[in-house]
Amino acid sequence: MKTQIEVKFFASFRDKAGDSSTKVEADTAGELLEKITRKYKSLDGMILEKGGSEPELKSGVTVMINGRNIRFLEGLETELDSEASVAIFPPIGGG
Repeated sequence: MKTQIEVKFFASFRDKAGDSSTKVEADTAGELLEKITRKYKSLDGMILEKGGSEPELKSGVTVMINGRNIRFLEGLETELDSEASVAIFPPIGGG
């Protein structure tokens, strides 16, 4: 059963999407991110790297589920539940 997940965009991702948040039905982080990039064409290629057979999270992009970075969970295979809150941050530049 697909779960309705609230997704919040930050910084340049919020600007590119034209929204600060959206809701998406997905069971895993990877499925959620693929649906986000289909829904917001302006984010396509900015979140997921589609070089190999399976998409990967682009370097520097941070995806948090309930305050935990998916890189330290199960990556794109991280399962989502109805309580999941997702935040997507672009790479941080600085000097």
